[in-house]
Amino acid sequence: MASNDGEPCPLSFISSANTEPLNLYLKAELALKNYKATIKSIDFGTLAQYIYNKKGSDSREILLLMPWDFIPECDWRLGHPDVILDPLTLLKQAEKIKNILIKRNSNLFFLPSPVKPLFLDKNQQRLLQTGLLEIALGMGCNILDQRNFSLSSYLSIGSPFNGEALGEVSHAIIDHSFPKSEEIYKIVVSDLDNVMWAGVIGEDGESKIRCNPEGVGYPHFIYQNILKKLQQSGVLLS
Repeated sequence: MASNDGEPCPLSFISSANTEPLNLYLKAELALKNYKATIKSIDFGTLAQYIYNKKGSDSREILLLMPWDFIPECDWRLGHPDVILDPLTLLKQAEKIKNILIKRNSNLFFLPSPVKPLFLDKNQQRLLQTGLLEIALGMGCNILDQRNFSLSSYLSIGSPFNGEALGEVSHAIIDHSFPKSEEIYKIVVSDLDNVMWAGVIGEDGESKIRCNPEGVGYPHFIYQNILKKLQQSGVLLS
């Protein structure tokens, strides 16, 4: 169990969706990495105002993006638009949003959820869907598993994930945003006989063990030099 006294971690988790159900899981994932997180979010449906009015966040910022953040007409919660533009025009509009988002110092995630059927032509619909994914990849988004999207949850409470997916999604987001650092070893414990030198000092005597830079002692000579370099860098030898 992770401690409640972990390293403070102020985090801005920003999305146009309702992220409240996910925030608790994000905190739990951070606690496993020994962080004590405080998470700020924005009101449901206010992402556009946020990215246009703010240059960035004082805390680490994670942006969770969906297709309708680039093309509002794709949003399942909105009515069918009176005028439907062709896919290429819509994707050009999406590029403008992309250019705004990539200027932010944020960890970007994209949920490639199915877009609302705007076109009767399946090829046009497919072009729009794949075009949005290409835009997300082009701006360096981490791509979440589409299977975690829940249309019923999004329509009912504004959360794009059902309860069963929250653990998997939070793990993916935190694992990418807080990669595990390489462990730094500070103590090396070494054996002596036939490790630090060739021979058994208690049986052969000090004069007959070998660790000189030639013959049978040469591998042990190299080993001792490596240990010396580690010791000079601050590693404790035992």
